Amino acid sequence: MKPDVSTFQAALRDLGAGGRLLVAVSGGADSMSLLHLAHASGIACGVAHIHYGLRGSDADADARLVESEAIRRCLPFYLFTCNEQETAKIRASNTQEKAREIRYTWLSYIARLHGYEHIATAHHADDQAETMVHHFLRGSGPAGLSGIAPVRGQLVRPLLRWSRQELRDFATEQALVWREDESNESMRYTRNRIRREVMPVLEAVLPGAAGRLAGRAALYHEVDAMIGQQLSGFLRTYLSHEAGVTTRDGADLAQYPYPRLLLAHWLMPLGFTLPQVEQVLLLRDPGTRVDAAGYSIWRDREAWCLTVRHAGEKPAEEWISEEARCVAFPIRSRIVAREEWTLDTSPSTAQFDADQLSFPVCVRSWREGDRIQPMGMEGSQPVSDLLIQRKVPAFRNAEGVVLEQEGKILLVAVYRLAGIAPITSET
Repeated sequence: MKPDVSTFQAALRDLGAGGRLLVAVSGGADSMSLLHLAHASGIACGVAHIHYGLRGSDADADARLVESEAIRRCLPFYLFTCNEQETAKIRASNTQEKAREIRYTWLSYIARLHGYEHIATAHHADDQAETMVHHFLRGSGPAGLSGIAPVRGQLVRPLLRWSRQELRDFATEQALVWREDESNESMRYTRNRIRREVMPVLEAVLPGAAGRLAGRAALYHEVDAMIGQQLSGFLRTYLSHEAGVTTRDGADLAQYPYPRLLLAHWLMPLGFTLPQVEQVLLLRDPGTRVDAAGYSIWRDREAWCLTVRHAGEKPAEEWISEEARCVAFPIRSRIVAREEWTLDTSPSTAQFDADQLSFPVCVRSWREGDRIQPMGMEGSQPVSDLLIQRKVPAFRNAEGVVLEQEGKILLVAVYRLAGIAPITSET
């Protein structure tokens, strides 16, 4: 099927892309075809080009070509040139993720600034197939197999129904001028290696493989959306958002139908990989966990819990005076006159006789070997035993904070109060 204006207009209608359109143009055959089709369709559009500063005079020539084409068509032209720091970050990456981040951030900014309802990029059917293969081999979940979304927020991809060759033939027929980007041939990038090494093998073994993959993407996208709605409803029922995200009433997600699909839907958007999802399914003992970049998933006695992993370590200790609020720990102290005092029995409050305390006192994370003499007991016991007796979830143990005076533990927040400096009639 050859590209033409009427089919392109139908593609835009299918994508709900009415109104003004910002066209991202690199200067290659695909994006120049996109610009030609958008302009020929009578759409109010503007032209955006990004100069990454990576290819010297070649990149300069790309920018001049796109600008001259926008001027020839009497269209607004927007150019973004990366600064040295941005170029260095792109150059240091062996993926194209940083360039992609810069590109879409700037395109969104220009669209908002100049009132464009949609941003069109020139992704085509071969890009779609290569993306699906890439995601599959990388271990993506169901969402990854749906490939490039035809619509994502303001972004629309109206060329996904045409192949690279079809667009190149169209550009030739229309006598369009374009430039070749030599970086597309570099074997440094995974996507280029898939395009140049993997896809030709697939086509040799199964002719038409790329077209069939791209043709299934829309179906997979809808299947993923349908499954996602059902799984989200299920998780809303069985997840509680207290003290992290925990499963309700001891619900064991591993025992439900399709546990991998359920856990992948929950955890992969947070940075967990499919192999890590498999590890989660194998968790059996309380206190065991699987860590991703920003989260940990714990197996507790009666639940699973998702917690945020903090990059920085808490300071070992902090000293507080009579009237103070801790910086690193969730503790605040204040002195109350005897006549203004009332008993507070809430579990988040501990009360002491201030005259029996020696300020400043130390607030710190508990450590193995810490012992406390609980109020009403003659002997002491390890803080670790106290946490177990109180059935403190393993994922909360690291949050345990003690209040210490002259080497003695006054309080294990918020689980047990020592018998030191108690409130009496003499306070």
